Amino acid sequence: MRKEIVLESARELIQKFGLANLIMDDVARYCGMSKKTIYQLFTGKDELVSDLTISFLEEEKDQLCKLVKQLDSPPDQIEAILRFLFHIIETIPHENLFILKRRHNNSFILFENFFLEIEEIMKKTVQKGVEARLFDARINPDFLVENTFQQLYYFHKNIRRLAGENLYELWKEQLYMSITKTFKPQP
Repeated sequence: MRKEIVLESARELIQKFGLANLIMDDVARYCGMSKKTIYQLFTGKDELVSDLTISFLEEEKDQLCKLVKQLDSPPDQIEAILRFLFHIIETIPHENLFILKRRHNNSFILFENFFLEIEEIMKKTVQKGVEARLFDARINPDFLVENTFQQLYYFHKNIRRLAGENLYELWKEQLYMSITKTFKPQP
C-alpha cells in the first residue's frame, strides 16, 4: 500500500515537473513519508522509476488489448491502435523518454519493448486484414508498420516545436489521415 502511494506521488510529480526534476526528497515530502521509509521501499530513484514505468506500461497495454478485443474488423483495430499511439505520444513528453534513455536505461528498454509489442500486434492485425481481403494484398505488413512507427517517432520528437506554432493538431490529423488511408478496406 505504501509503495503504491509513493508511485502515485512520483507519477504526479513527473507530470507536474518532468522526469528530469524528480528528486527523492520531493517525493518523500509530497507523499508525507520520510526519505528513510522511501529507501526501505525502493533501493533508489532508478528502482522507483523502473517500477513506475512497469506500472504505467502494464496499464496502457491492458487498455490497448481491451480496445482491440472489442473490435472485430482489422480496419477498426488498426484505427484503434493508431488512436492509442497518439494517446501515448500526448501522454509522455519526448524529454522524459530522453531522460529515461540517458539516466534510467532499464526503464527505457521497457518502453522500447512495449513499442515492439505494439508493432507486433499491429503487424498481425494488418496480416489478418490482408488474409481477409480487407486490405490490399500487396501490402507488406513489416514495412508498412515500421514506416508508421518511424512517422510517429518523428512526430513525437518534434511535438514541442509544433505545439508553439499551433501546428500540432493539423499535423496529427494529417499524419493520422495518411496512415489510415493506407489501411482502407479494398472496394
